[in-house]
Amino acid sequence: MSKRIISLLLAIVILAGSIVSATAAIDTTGLVEITMPSTSDYYTGESTSIKYGWFCCDSVNYNIDEEGNVTSSAVKGGDRYFVSKIAYNLSDKFEVSFGTKSDNQNPNSNNRIVYQLGDLAVAFFSYGSGTNDNHGIFRFYYGADIASIGGGGISYTDSSDYLIGETEDIGIPYHKVVIRFENGTFEFEVYNDDTLVYELSHEVAEYDFSNVTPAIRVYKRSSVWDNGLYMLDHIIMANLNGDTVSESIAALGTEITYDDMIAVSAVRNWYDSISEVEQAKVTNLADLEALEAQVPALIAGNFNEIIGAIVIDDLRLADKSTIEDYRAEYESFTDEQKAFVTNIDNLAAAEAEILRLIILKKDTNAANIVNDEILAMGEITFANYLYVSDARKSYETLTAQGKTLVADYAVLTAAEDTVAALRKSVNFRMVANMVAEISETVTLADNDAVFNALGAYSMLSTAEKRLVENIQVAIDAADILIGLETENNTLISPKIVSLELIGKKISAGWLPNADNGRYTDVPAGVTIYAGDTVKPGVYWENLLYNVQYNEDGSVASYSGTGTCYNITTGGNNWWGHSMQPLSNGACRNVSVGTLNLYHSNIGIHIAQVEVKERPTYEYNELFDVSMNVRTMIEALPKEYSKLTEDDRYLVETANEALDTIDVYDLDEVHNVRYLINCEKVLNGATIEDEENTFESNIAGDITKDFVINSLDLLSLQLHILNINQVIDADRCDLNSDGVVDSADMVALQMYIVGLSSFIE
Repeated sequence: MSKRIISLLLAIVILAGSIVSATAAIDTTGLVEITMPSTSDYYTGESTSIKYGWFCCDSVNYNIDEEGNVTSSAVKGGDRYFVSKIAYNLSDKFEVSFGTKSDNQNPNSNNRIVYQLGDLAVAFFSYGSGTNDNHGIFRFYYGADIASIGGGGISYTDSSDYLIGETEDIGIPYHKVVIRFENGTFEFEVYNDDTLVYELSHEVAEYDFSNVTPAIRVYKRSSVWDNGLYMLDHIIMANLNGDTVSESIAALGTEITYDDMIAVSAVRNWYDSISEVEQAKVTNLADLEALEAQVPALIAGNFNEIIGAIVIDDLRLADKSTIEDYRAEYESFTDEQKAFVTNIDNLAAAEAEILRLIILKKDTNAANIVNDEILAMGEITFANYLYVSDARKSYETLTAQGKTLVADYAVLTAAEDTVAALRKSVNFRMVANMVAEISETVTLADNDAVFNALGAYSMLSTAEKRLVENIQVAIDAADILIGLETENNTLISPKIVSLELIGKKISAGWLPNADNGRYTDVPAGVTIYAGDTVKPGVYWENLLYNVQYNEDGSVASYSGTGTCYNITTGGNNWWGHSMQPLSNGACRNVSVGTLNLYHSNIGIHIAQVEVKERPTYEYNELFDVSMNVRTMIEALPKEYSKLTEDDRYLVETANEALDTIDVYDLDEVHNVRYLINCEKVLNGATIEDEENTFESNIAGDITKDFVINSLDLLSLQLHILNINQVIDADRCDLNSDGVVDSADMVALQMYIVGLSSFIE
């Protein structure tokens, strides 16, 4: 097949659409849009840097670990080069337009967008020293070897013999470039939004736009700030008629490969876009249809090669989604296509291997939990012997494979032997003597003596228990110990703290606090512990900085942040610092030490708070915290599928407390099994046979997951837009005005960020 590839037309035909200036001589009326979509299907380059039809240098790096867990990280900035997979025959007349957009200039950088079309190149440079010092110019180049310049050689500081014109400094917001060409004459126009700010006419003696592939380069420094640089709204207008379509079909040849399918699709869309009168002029439509008939077999053949190359022994859990995608693609084939797939057995073998790895992972996770339970038993005494039977019960729930994966099973059997020896040694006289040795004045030092006596007593038969006449002494001593522990230990669960504004309010906004220069602080009487969530408390406020005062103390001048929402925990040496905004408007799971909050772009110091170590349990055995454990379990989501990593701290805290409760108090704790299963789910297990069916009725909890967050805001928005209706919509009327509308969204958003407390 000819290497000449024809352009794709997917958009609606536009008979006229160019913006013509008062002095434009080239009339492009009658040209139609022939632009292919600006997507990774039609351009080479990094696919994640083509977003929403925009070319940029942002990208996302994905990492899949051995267990199939996917993590991602955003990369802002870099050097991206995109080249069209389809060439255009623009002949002697065409119009090209595109837009450029820069969020804000990175300090001291030489960012650029270069658009290349054959021997023509247009470059947009943005430069400056930062906020309020942003500059932008366009330069136009034409020359025989412009490809090398457009690819990497164009720089703001470099001179070029191919430069034919440049604008003055026109800033960095949205610009539009229009290029018109007819029989050797170029017309260039640059717009700031809809205002014409530059125009140029230029003639060339030699040209050839019969087979051109557009290329785009976007370069932005990534060392400072997270601002975007984009090329967008790319449109190519050219002559399109029956004769040109016929030529395009002929250029395809009679046999195509898998890589040629895009050209066939392009010509088909081109043909469909012209009028019936022009379609009648296409004399070789049957040749196009014959090529299209080859496509299904090519797709199936390419798929067959892909699945045939799978190496079963190299598969990991990280490959699960890929194998699932292969199966879905195969099932989408027609019976005729499936006949070309001769390596389907290799795909089936890959699916079997993935299933084996999934089962192994589940069994391994379950076995590890049981193994941890076994090791947590410690030295077996009368006081804790019941741990052994609990560990045995957990072990017996494992699959046959899971049991083989319990590394310290021998510890369990040894503990069972110890329990058997304890049972054999105990008698009512021994227990009575143990009780008699308990001090008359009970202190925490008597813990072991008291609970060993009670544990030994629980091993006796009913008849022997009646013979221990002094057992009430041990029971009373245990009550005293529980009281002592209760006095010395308080359960403090993770909480959300919204910082309070401490500066001075004036009509323009908030001045910093006169004592420390900051804007918010911890509310009086509140202590922030590790694991808490901290909200900055400044959202939608205008924070004033660089404040100058008059002699009488009044404000002479200031700068303002405007609507303040971009907060970070990054260092205050913000220049050159890669800052990331807080997650969902809050700093979650804070660590011990000093927590500093800054404005991400400006760098002003907003708050400084101290995070203390969370008080931990120092109970001896049998500390009565059952009611606290019940509270923590009830605070967990009521469905396993709703559990997230944010719940892990609560599960671990509840388990820590649960470990201190003995058999007498366990009856006070409900849903212990649910807590156990929550831990298993967080560690990767799947629980299919148990589910808590309690349903949240909290106002604002649209998703009924017992958590009010951005998911509820999204659900409410989808309901208002009539995209996904909430079944019992009455609970969406958060301001109780009888109407579910944007006012309810505002109320919910204000609650989420801590500016309102409408939810009881």
